[in-house]
Amino acid sequence: MSEGENMEQHLGKMQNLTDKLQSLGSACAKELGPWSMLCSVPASYDQLVTTLANKPENELTIDLIKGTLLSEFRRRQNQGLADGCTEQAMKVNKLDDECFFCHETGHQKRNCLKYKKYLKNRKGSKPKFKASKVEEHHGDTDEDGEHNVYTDRAYSAVRHKVKCPVWYFDSAATRHMTPDIKFFKTFDPTYTSKVRVANKQYSDICSIGTGQINCRLSSGKTKVLTLKDVLYAPSFYAGLFFLSTMAKLGYELSGKGDQMTLFKDGEEVAIAMAKNDMYEIMDVEDYMRAKKEVKQVEKASGASHHNDKCIHTWHRRFGHRDPKAIEKLIENELAEGVEIKKCNEIQVCSSCIKGKLSRKPFPKESLSKTTKRLELLHMDLCGPMPTKTVGGRRYLMTIIDDFSRYTFVYLLTEKSQDERVIRDFIAEMKTQYGEKPKCFRSDRGGEFMSHDLMQFLAKQGVKVQRTAPYTPEQNGVAERKNRTLVEATRTMLIDAGLADQYWGEAVMTAGYVQNLLPTRVRDKTPFELFFDKKPDISHLRVYGCKAYAHIPKQMRLKLDNKTRECIFVGYSQESKAYRLLEENTGKILTSRDIKFVENIIPRKGKRVLFGLERGETAEKLKQQVSAHKSDTYVYVPVDSIDNNACVNHQGNTGIRSQGSNAPEPPVMRETQESSDNFETPDGSISMTDEASESESVEDVPLAWRLRRGNNEPVINVDYSSENETPEEVPRTVEEALSGVYAEQWRKAMDEEMESLSKNETWDLEPKSANKNVIGCKWVFTIKRHADGSPKRFKARLVAQGFSQRYGIDYDEVFAPVVRQTTLRTLLSIAGRRGFFVKHLDAKTAFLNGKLSKTIYMRQPPNYVDEGKPEFVCRLNKSLYGLKQAAKAWHDKLDEVLHNMGFEKCPSDHCLYRTMEGEPEVYLAVHVDDMIIASKSSRRIEAVKEALNREFSITDMGDLKFYLGIGVRRDDNRNFYLNQGNYIRKILTRARLSDAKNSTHPMDVGYEKAREKSPRITNESYQKLIGALLYLLVHTRPDISAAVAILSQRIKEPRQTDWNELQRICRYLKYTIDFELRLSDQSRDDKLIGYADANLAESRDSRKSNSGYIFKLFGGTISWSSKRQECVTLSSTEAELVALSEASREAKWIRKLLTFFNEHQNEPTTIYEDNQSCINSLKGPGSSNRSKHIDTKYFYTRELKERRIIQVTCCPTETNEADMFTKPLGPTKLSTLVKMIGLKNWSKQDEPNDH
Repeated sequence: MSEGENMEQHLGKMQNLTDKLQSLGSACAKELGPWSMLCSVPASYDQLVTTLANKPENELTIDLIKGTLLSEFRRRQNQGLADGCTEQAMKVNKLDDECFFCHETGHQKRNCLKYKKYLKNRKGSKPKFKASKVEEHHGDTDEDGEHNVYTDRAYSAVRHKVKCPVWYFDSAATRHMTPDIKFFKTFDPTYTSKVRVANKQYSDICSIGTGQINCRLSSGKTKVLTLKDVLYAPSFYAGLFFLSTMAKLGYELSGKGDQMTLFKDGEEVAIAMAKNDMYEIMDVEDYMRAKKEVKQVEKASGASHHNDKCIHTWHRRFGHRDPKAIEKLIENELAEGVEIKKCNEIQVCSSCIKGKLSRKPFPKESLSKTTKRLELLHMDLCGPMPTKTVGGRRYLMTIIDDFSRYTFVYLLTEKSQDERVIRDFIAEMKTQYGEKPKCFRSDRGGEFMSHDLMQFLAKQGVKVQRTAPYTPEQNGVAERKNRTLVEATRTMLIDAGLADQYWGEAVMTAGYVQNLLPTRVRDKTPFELFFDKKPDISHLRVYGCKAYAHIPKQMRLKLDNKTRECIFVGYSQESKAYRLLEENTGKILTSRDIKFVENIIPRKGKRVLFGLERGETAEKLKQQVSAHKSDTYVYVPVDSIDNNACVNHQGNTGIRSQGSNAPEPPVMRETQESSDNFETPDGSISMTDEASESESVEDVPLAWRLRRGNNEPVINVDYSSENETPEEVPRTVEEALSGVYAEQWRKAMDEEMESLSKNETWDLEPKSANKNVIGCKWVFTIKRHADGSPKRFKARLVAQGFSQRYGIDYDEVFAPVVRQTTLRTLLSIAGRRGFFVKHLDAKTAFLNGKLSKTIYMRQPPNYVDEGKPEFVCRLNKSLYGLKQAAKAWHDKLDEVLHNMGFEKCPSDHCLYRTMEGEPEVYLAVHVDDMIIASKSSRRIEAVKEALNREFSITDMGDLKFYLGIGVRRDDNRNFYLNQGNYIRKILTRARLSDAKNSTHPMDVGYEKAREKSPRITNESYQKLIGALLYLLVHTRPDISAAVAILSQRIKEPRQTDWNELQRICRYLKYTIDFELRLSDQSRDDKLIGYADANLAESRDSRKSNSGYIFKLFGGTISWSSKRQECVTLSSTEAELVALSEASREAKWIRKLLTFFNEHQNEPTTIYEDNQSCINSLKGPGSSNRSKHIDTKYFYTRELKERRIIQVTCCPTETNEADMFTKPLGPTKLSTLVKMIGLKNWSKQDEPNDH
């Protein structure tokens, strides 16, 4: 190959020659191929050839040689060197070639006969390190231009340009030299000189200075080496490290093989590695910088070594298919037109990594084995189950011993109970077995990562192992056990014919019997491995079989049956006995004297059926119920159910998420009588025909219920109104005094009785026949902080006022409470004026009211006077539960405030102020909760002390939580309201805590979709509407239109209505952190309002919807969304009705503001987007309008003429009342919501949709 020839073409020719030799049968062609390629390249590749020739024969392959030669050839091309050109960075003139060995001219070292003889005599020893001669010039030039120099020899092996600044050890150079200007920390630009290189030419020296080299050491660390008097030679391609200078400074050089090490005082300073017959030392920082620059250049130039037929190109052409499949295509000749040329490049496809990367496989068996019990415990929590147990449990928790696989099963009501279970478990293990668990392994569920639990386990010395994020497979033992238990539970319930609420009994039984069976990883049973004895299983019985329980003689008469018929549902965990279900009452019994009939399953085929498998047709349902001629079963297609809130299945466990809108199965109550059909309280019945036996209740996309005489579809929806923590709030005294909080409830009851006694609430009198005696009961509740945590246990003695008689025991009962608009206005003004705002609570408030009627009541449960058990209480003071109790308390409080100098607001009779003294004090009252505001904290304390003299007042401090509303105040004194905790309760009760978020509360096309929607039951619908109404009235104006429209469907709701209610809940979940700002200190706006209407919005009555909103100081204080009472014939009339309603509210608010000394001297501006409506107020009066429209017209016009209001036109896009009249899309709704000051103010960003 000549110097000008293309390397790629040359290697192709050599490969063809080698292939021909092999095809002719040459035995040595394969061995000679690599060497023939090495010998055929030009002399400029000699160094590369020498390097390759020194490699072991088993590594020297044709592919390696071709790849290396091609890389060198392309490198030279990229550096701008002409193909085959031997011109080097420091070019040597061939005519004046000087041998670096003998120093004679006319030949080079590689052709020197003396050098070859020397190599032959060395017998394998390494040649001496030599390099190009370098001389430095000091002084001036003479008149002929020649340099006056003194020469010191040095040797540089720099022949080719390198890609990054490197340094070479040089034993004879006169100075350190470098071409890298970035090396210098300090330098003298006035210094100039010249140096002579090997070709007897001169290179310029432009500066001299000091710099540092970051040298890599053998330990991997970096050593900073400072070099002084370094010459800057920009024409050089590498730096020369002068060893003689370093030797004078006390440095020592030692080397062996391919490595040379520089020492100073025995400490390693720098390391140089042999490369191309030279010792190279790399500056770490310069290397990284140069490498980055090279990458940028290559990226900009689009440099690539791949050809258009290499495997990498075909890989991309075939859509990133596995290269092995492409190679197989060619090897088996499965296609034509495919040719692959090797590019000798190894490339990792980043696109494949991003698009195909999968998770690493999990080991089938654990690599670590435990050798004794309690060494490692797996735990997991499963749920919430779609149906509560009879005891209210919804979660299943398992703890599995790794060594024995013995499983402990626990039923929980809330996830947070896991901490108590773990504490009790550790205590039990220490007490019963004298051992303490060493390690717990769980997933990353929040219930297992609480601070208190982690702190407790740390104190106990228990290690905690957690799975990697989103990797439950690492907790496979517990996950598999949960699946096994749930599958067994489902199967046992189906076989026994029991309803879903008995899943707790079934899962406890499944856990019990599975501990008696060997596992795949152990040859013995978990019971034997854990307790070190074989189990006795003679007592096991068929789950759900018939059982006759013996009735003790103390509980039966002489001729009564001695047994009661029951169903076997489990094994007692507390005694050697069985658990039985008494079908007549639904109660669970425990007995040891039992006769089992295992071949009879009483409820076989009678399981409560409340749904069909997904995909089953309505005809199949009709076939199932065809036997019931007198009753009509109705069905609902799957399409009628909202997919966004549909059932989510988690693996194979059959557990539905809280986001499901499918109904729960009917629940049997303990006191309920059951017929043969197992009829439930809501009218649902179980199927008794043979067709129902094969039905599964795992999937519930279709709900049905029994109705008579109506074939219209009716869906049974569910909105649970139970307390979220029913175990904490008992319903009876017996539950309170036998639960885990018995001590707290006992204390609360004692405090209530002490307060009643101190207040002289009643006197005991003998009972007589002519006295109407009412009952009483204890009501328990828990006062909570703003974050929902318990604050105080409260017990209240409540009279059973439902037995009072009107006109005899009571007369008037109405008692007002402060309006929410008044409260928001008070807080807005308080923020504006910098008032202190405090929260007061009147303890046992109703006990202070005076009764005008004589009322008798039975003595409180558990507090009956032992000396007078037959006496009754003659009430002297009002008591909670009495019909007139609220009015009596309000009258008493009003009297006390009047005596203290407070005056009542004429606009709101629960707002008071006192002007006696400065500054004024305002007081708002809502039953026994009071909000007091004033500029002076001293005045507030004086009022509080005066109230405390009359009542028992509790100072709750700064206003933070009021009537379930969170109140926050920022540094600018602005108030913010939110009901995040209340929203969470709604989501939990609606089982939508895990549902998908919604960006708007109602679908714009709701009215059209409703027409063909099936009907549903209205009880749960009404409950959810009521919960949302409380929310919109206080803090969430953004859901006003949606709730107002849906509340009009309460009488006969349809499935679409229920879906939209769920959409509102999902929207609230999306915006749960939104807060309503009540004022903006940066604005000085007076009262302004917006009014709007939507003509004939209701398809049922064609009545329009009205809406208005009022703002004070830039904060929203009042809003409304309601259906108009009359039908309007045009948009002008509809807007006029809406404007009249807004005008009436404006008049009331102005009167309220006068009480706060916020006088509105100018008319209140109300913005309206209907020009025709605005213009009609300017005319003389009308016409063709009906009377009820005319009255609203003249009322509004009169207020305008009296300058109480002024109506101004605004664009529809900025009319904030538009959101109160109809459903809006997410974009427009979001804009208007921000305009009214409702957003996540703590984070100045929008919520994430997840």
